[in-house]
Amino acid sequence: MKFSNVEKDGYERVIRVTDDASGLDAFIALHSTKLGPAIGGIRLYDYQNEQDQLTDALRLSKGMTFKNAAGGLDHGGAKTTVNANKIKNREAAFQILGKAVNLLDGAYICAGDIGTTTADLYKVNDGTSYVAGITLDSSHPTALGVHTCIDTLLKHNNNRINGSTFIVQGLGKVGSRLVTMLQRDSGIVFGVDPFTTMDTVKMLSSQHMFSTPATMYVPCALGATLNLRSLNTMKPKLVCGSANNQFETENDVGIAQNLGYKYVPDFIANCGGVVAVALDFQKKDYQKALTTDLADKVKDILDEAEHDGVPAQIVAERFANRRLQ
Repeated sequence: MKFSNVEKDGYERVIRVTDDASGLDAFIALHSTKLGPAIGGIRLYDYQNEQDQLTDALRLSKGMTFKNAAGGLDHGGAKTTVNANKIKNREAAFQILGKAVNLLDGAYICAGDIGTTTADLYKVNDGTSYVAGITLDSSHPTALGVHTCIDTLLKHNNNRINGSTFIVQGLGKVGSRLVTMLQRDSGIVFGVDPFTTMDTVKMLSSQHMFSTPATMYVPCALGATLNLRSLNTMKPKLVCGSANNQFETENDVGIAQNLGYKYVPDFIANCGGVVAVALDFQKKDYQKALTTDLADKVKDILDEAEHDGVPAQIVAERFANRRLQ
């Protein structure tokens, strides 16, 4: 195993971990441990080059710092990216990655992410005890957190789930669970997904997604769906979902504000997975954190945004920065 430091301004530590025999090629990016040990997942992906892999680790680890801070966790942000193209022996590669994590002496607690399986995490666990959520299906707490945020956003606007209409884009693990929760509360759901359908919802094409009247748009797939074009055409004026980076550009945050959109910022709405993983590491239950506690936090963000006349995205970032400062 080769273990080397990569100097990057603004990051506490970035490590390159490689192993020729297993084909392991990984970057571990620790953005911040100011609030406590950094926590973040291991992403296994077919990266086309080293720069893309490093950039992904840096971007995602910084995002985890803000998500953890805004979520009230006593954890900093980190991320590991593993190049799936180079793996020769998957079990050995993840065991060696676990040994690398262990060399950080608890500064980093790792978990699952895109491409990583439960079996992979067990192999990581062979090399370190600093791994959380091995048996946790994060799609449930993520969906629960989004459900709480949807409910809070509706109540803030004198509405409720019962009888409201939702356009859920993305019917994967999180989206499908969320649909079930909304229907349980008598919400009316339309689905948008080119690859998946659900018998209990009426499916819409992506072309008709924004032209269909609804109470709320719920993005649970790709990011950057809120942009100049969609914001000027979509019927729902409320937005809340699990997708990351819902605004295409920073300018779109201001456009949404000027057009009267109300939303819960993405890194607040989709915090359920990391909250559950952090509490799992402490042997605690996540139910209260993702219902009562999260609802209070969202209400505070929406109230402050309304009082100050600024976008909710700005207020959520304020909440994170207050803790980090």
